[in-house]
Amino acid sequence: MATNVIETREISVTPTVDTSIYASGDVIGGVMTFANALRSYTRAGKLVAATLFDKTAASTLAACTLWVFNADPTSSTTTDQGAFNLADADVTKVAGIVAFTSDHVFDGGTGNQVIYQAGLYVPVTGQAPTNTNTDDTDLYAVLVSGGTPTFAAATDLIVRLTIEQD
Repeated sequence: MATNVIETREISVTPTVDTSIYASGDVIGGVMTFANALRSYTRAGKLVAATLFDKTAASTLAACTLWVFNADPTSSTTTDQGAFNLADADVTKVAGIVAFTSDHVFDGGTGNQVIYQAGLYVPVTGQAPTNTNTDDTDLYAVLVSGGTPTFAAATDLIVRLTIEQD
């Protein structure tokens, strides 16, 4: 089935990060909500890029994984600085997974870096609307550390998703 791209949206979230060292496998910043990532009448799109803006240049941030969900993973362990644990009840909420490596790191030269993963083509669909679910256009994400990054300030990380809305 062919779809037409109606609009491309870039949605950024600044999670509150801890300034203490993270362990490999820790959640960085908790669950992030990307509001209105999908159109309300189609609840569909494609994740085409994911970007991490690191104002600290935390050298091991590059080895991390971004889990994208079509509904809030409320049964999973997603607390900042806690080990990520995907609950069985949330497995079907996974809309896509983006793995960042050192190949995706671009050094800003002034103590910052951009970690950019482009060329993605991950179809994403929101949850069907119900009487209790009015956020069917939102996507959610959890960033999981693959190293031991340390941030200088609570606002040193910005996560951006680029979505082609259908």
